[in-house]
Amino acid sequence: PDLNLASPAVIKEVENIVIFWLKLGVSGFRLDAASHLTKQAGRGEEKRGLWLLEHLRRLVERHNPQAILLGEVDVEVAQYRDYFGDNNRLNMVLNFWLNKYFYVSLASQSAHPLIDAIKKMVVPPDACCFANWLRNHDELDLEGIGNKNKQTVLDAFAPDKEMNVYQRGIRRRLAPMLNGDRRRLAFCHAVLFSLPGVPIMRYGDEIGMGDDLALEERYAVRTPMQWAGSAGSGFSAADPQTFVAPMIDRGPFRYQKVNVADSLLHRHSLLHRIIDIANTRSEFPEIAVAPFRIISTDRQAILGICYDDHERSVIAFLNFSDKPLRFTAKGIYAAVWTPCLADKTYADALTPGKQAKLEISAYGYRWFWTNSSALR
Repeated sequence: PDLNLASPAVIKEVENIVIFWLKLGVSGFRLDAASHLTKQAGRGEEKRGLWLLEHLRRLVERHNPQAILLGEVDVEVAQYRDYFGDNNRLNMVLNFWLNKYFYVSLASQSAHPLIDAIKKMVVPPDACCFANWLRNHDELDLEGIGNKNKQTVLDAFAPDKEMNVYQRGIRRRLAPMLNGDRRRLAFCHAVLFSLPGVPIMRYGDEIGMGDDLALEERYAVRTPMQWAGSAGSGFSAADPQTFVAPMIDRGPFRYQKVNVADSLLHRHSLLHRIIDIANTRSEFPEIAVAPFRIISTDRQAILGICYDDHERSVIAFLNFSDKPLRFTAKGIYAAVWTPCLADKTYADALTPGKQAKLEISAYGYRWFWTNSSALR
């Protein structure tokens, strides 16, 4: 049975557990199914139980002001604000909303579903933010996006029944969903690191790890990390036959072929491309905190997003199409734009004007920055 979070005795024990781990130095807590926790605390009423988040936030900050509460919240987009409160509930909220519509865009080769989802997002209070990801340790949850969108994603990435789970999602890792296409995998991570909020990565996605559909339900995506091509893949010195979860040792994603050690040796590996993306993102913290605006273009497949803190601006363009495109971006006013990240070397440049023209490759990405305000 679930814990009775409306019981003072249970809450007291939760407090003891939180304090115990804070004293050991943890950086924060992830609240699983936070909307269900609040419903239990509210005796069946979700909003009535939001006191629990405020109580936990005060408790955590009293013992470590730097520790955070990260909540798993899968609700209607307008409800996300309830879980931030006035910066007195969750510090960070896992953004299921954007995650689902990212896959609709990826499957349909149109940026518009993701753009529409971004426009409908609530704005977190100061010092709070969303956390974005591509895949987590559960299924890719497709509830709440409509049957048509759901079927579009299933047809593209989970055509076989064994790839589905709980009648609501996909039990596959990202790399098998994209047939191991390194170009598309790098593109997906470029999108992830371009979105407002903090990116979260699933272990193994940086090297293109696969899944094991022979395992039950969610366990298909919970196989051991593939560090090396040797027996046990560097995960453990124990006999692999004794592992709780088996190594992936067959097929195109077997650990002998897909592992960190081999990826580090090849400069053009997926791992190195993602390292480049992550390093560039770390140089431009505006993407996490600055106000942003969608940049209009004349191509349905292009996502353009600009972050502007009035001292430095960053623009990202991303092509969801499998075809190279030439597109026009509207309202680019800053005088000088410097490229800082791209999937390849491009001959053209981002020039100022009401209609700036650029080329971008299939599943390409291009980032630019300027020291002056980008938008007027």
